[in-house]
Amino acid sequence: MTPDLHPTIERFIEADERMDADALGELFTDDVVLISPITDAFRFEGRRSVSAVYASAFSLFPGIDVHTVTGSGDTWALFLRGTIGGRRFEECQLLRLDGQRIREVTMIGRPVPALLMVMSKIGGAMHERGLMSRKAAIASAGVAPMAALLGVIEKRLMPRLAPRRL
Repeated sequence: MTPDLHPTIERFIEADERMDADALGELFTDDVVLISPITDAFRFEGRRSVSAVYASAFSLFPGIDVHTVTGSGDTWALFLRGTIGGRRFEECQLLRLDGQRIREVTMIGRPVPALLMVMSKIGGAMHERGLMSRKAAIASAGVAPMAALLGVIEKRLMPRLAPRRL
């Protein structure tokens, strides 16, 4: 069952699927906060910063598909899927509204190898947009070997370790 969508959520989904960070930015409060799926060390704060995070992420993906939406009132969850470097990923974006604008976004992603691939690439994309320092971009890129190793484990080892059916 699809809930009656809040008009802001409808516009968010349309902009997200078009990968239009400017249109998303128009939906955020001035003091919007984005809670990253990658780190608890900091949050992204403010409309321009959060829009830059989305623009950076959009530069990494060929496209995304919002496949499930649930929520009501001022709390909504959007589930989407896409690929990065040929690797499938899924993400949940928990959106909290303040009237007609989005005041908070919490992102959660899976599987771990794809999430680490995003982490290894997004620092550079955010640096290009002035959101992160060069050191942060280098630290982000430093995750690439771990992403590659976990990608191999996921592809080659995990299928052999599938659980038994009881």
